[in-house]
Amino acid sequence: MPGDTGETFCTDGTQGNQCLVPTNYNGIISAAQYDATYGWLLLNTKEKRILKMKAPGNSNFMGTLVVPDRTPTSFAFRRNSDGSEEVFFCSSGKLYRRGLNDTSDTELPWPVPSVACTGRSLLLHDNKLIFPYTENSLTGIAQYLLE
Repeated sequence: MPGDTGETFCTDGTQGNQCLVPTNYNGIISAAQYDATYGWLLLNTKEKRILKMKAPGNSNFMGTLVVPDRTPTSFAFRRNSDGSEEVFFCSSGKLYRRGLNDTSDTELPWPVPSVACTGRSLLLHDNKLIFPYTENSLTGIAQYLLE
């Protein structure tokens, strides 16, 4: 089956019931997120893309949700009240936003240059991003208020 070697995810257009999700494939896998429209959203850092995949047995297909310009280590998906969709992600210690219809990433304003987002978790709650961070060899949990 495609994806069963642990080297890559299935290619776009592969039927969901023909895909196995690799659990370790020479890259970082962040926490998966579920969306009622797209199904499971998965981060594939090896191929630098965020994937959408319905559960096996579903007639929907595997596909790419978005390919950021940078390699994310964690991400959070949001559907806005106007119907627009976007992902927020951490890459190289900085937070970025990418609308699904945008052609490039936007770096979020960062008030403290010595603070770097890190880890494989990025949560979106009440218009805030919540994430692990490092600063001067210390670690903690931070929140970033979105506009």
